[in-house]
Amino acid sequence: MTDEPHRHESTPDEHGRNRVRKSAEAYRTISEVADELHVPQHVLRFWETKFPRIKPLKRGGGRRYYRPDDVLLLQRIADLLYIQGYTIKGVQRLLRESGG
Repeated sequence: MTDEPHRHESTPDEHGRNRVRKSAEAYRTISEVADELHVPQHVLRFWETKFPRIKPLKRGGGRRYYRPDDVLLLQRIADLLYIQGYTIKGVQRLLRESGG
């Protein structure tokens, strides 16, 4: 056993604060996902109403924790809406047809 502290990879955020990078398997809060996708938190809550496969765990006080699969789906939705130009209905149809 060593006396060295655990090393975590950290990167500065847009405000210069260091943030510890979570593993790919870690659950993420709504603020973390919103920051990662560059969308407001209310957009993620809205998407939850339109895409039933997005089901974050809700803990004390209703705090949301997104699973890695939720984050991947949210990334795909954001790409389809904002990069590829789909509408909400178009994304719903595409996800339904592709099973994803």
